[in-house]
Amino acid sequence: MSNRLSFALAVIILLLAMFLRFFGLATLPPGFHGDEVDNIRIAETVRTGRVEVFYNLHGEGREGLYQMMVTGVTSVTGGGLIGYRILSVWAGLLTLALLYALGKRMFGPLAGLSAAALLGVGMLPIILSRTVSPDVILVLYVTAVLLALAQGLPISREKPHHEPGTAPFAALGLLLGLGFYVHPASFAVTLMSMLYIGYSVITRQPMSRRTVSYTWFAVVVMIVFATPYLISSLQSPELGGAARLLETESSTDQTPLQAILRGLSGIFFLGDSNPVRNLPERPLFDLVSGLFLAVGLLVAIRYWRKPRFMLLLIAVVLLAPVALLSDNSPNFLSFAPLLPVLALLFGLGVTTISASIGARLRPLVIIGLLGLLAFNLYWTTNDLFNRWPQNPAMQQAYHARLGGIAHYVDGTGATPTVICTPTLRPTPGARELTSPQLLALMMHNQQPPIRYADCGTGLILTQGGEREQVVLLEPDALANMHPYLRRWLDQGE
Repeated sequence: MSNRLSFALAVIILLLAMFLRFFGLATLPPGFHGDEVDNIRIAETVRTGRVEVFYNLHGEGREGLYQMMVTGVTSVTGGGLIGYRILSVWAGLLTLALLYALGKRMFGPLAGLSAAALLGVGMLPIILSRTVSPDVILVLYVTAVLLALAQGLPISREKPHHEPGTAPFAALGLLLGLGFYVHPASFAVTLMSMLYIGYSVITRQPMSRRTVSYTWFAVVVMIVFATPYLISSLQSPELGGAARLLETESSTDQTPLQAILRGLSGIFFLGDSNPVRNLPERPLFDLVSGLFLAVGLLVAIRYWRKPRFMLLLIAVVLLAPVALLSDNSPNFLSFAPLLPVLALLFGLGVTTISASIGARLRPLVIIGLLGLLAFNLYWTTNDLFNRWPQNPAMQQAYHARLGGIAHYVDGTGATPTVICTPTLRPTPGARELTSPQLLALMMHNQQPPIRYADCGTGLILTQGGEREQVVLLEPDALANMHPYLRRWLDQGE
């Protein structure tokens, strides 16, 4: 496959992935779930000037780099369901572009295209790109680190034609240093990088002394950026990422063996049952893609002495425990750092099977891969746009009623509006936001003609009795309204 053809196909995959991530972004998911609200509250805290390494969220630490990025982006785009999510969409698309470049460098153009296509039409990556969650940055982070390692260090035993410059090592050090401010899984990613660097040096891969010195440069850059994180971890160890990563793995009510078996089953058979991040019990990948993935893993084990396969195996060994030993396994959020590795194994499996088949039958392989892509595209679109939104548990978790009201009020922004709610004065410092506060987060128009009233015993006539619309936030608000006011409302449309 020529570079020009592979690049054109990669662009088509990115356009398809863009459609799946942008289509109906304001209404799917219909609102914000609890973790998204927490991330938005941290972002708004950053907007007030309070910048911290860890944010104490109900006694649990939370890294704030992603939320700081949300603050910067929404300062330009505005808030609302689209404004808060647009960073995740961009991160998801950038991940696919980097994954294509990574797969192409490690195993060839077909592997890069296959890996990008697998995550491009996968339901979990699409949901992550549609939610306000640092996990989407975690997928991008792992992909970028692997690409920096593959660009800077040798991935084959042949001496490179051009010696790598400082750019990939500076990027590696910067990524590893900033990764601590994204997610606790960065500890495993950093260990993965150090092990591969050590492997490359100990096994005497074809590297010049200058390249070896560049690796020390990357380590120094990482230490410089990670120092504030380490100091804050020593000052507040209960909020540090290392403690939370260990707690995630030790607090599960499953035995380690049960967690591993259920996690592996979640990849191919019975997936995550949490409606927030999955159509309950839908597997991560289909069985045919799982077969290609298994072939890729076997090939990597077979040729483990070669650097590019060793990099993949080190990533599997260090990142798989984070995914498999999580609470309530299978927990698809814990699979976020492992997604790029699984996609690369899939690409390796596709390349291996395609190369083992004769040239005459190779067109059939291409047709089969296109059929697999079409199947996954139909499977994902049907589950994502039809079945998942109809799930009652999903609607409740994402505050679908408030999201629908926000979308409606945004569409009628010029009409004077009265919001009926009993919580006119929210409790300061409350853990959970009130319905009017959640509604304000979901709306794009931040300055509509809206008034708030407790419509149980009183009502506001914004235009002295002229045309206005009254919105009842609570489902039982009409039943609890005074009979006289209810009769007055019944005269309207």
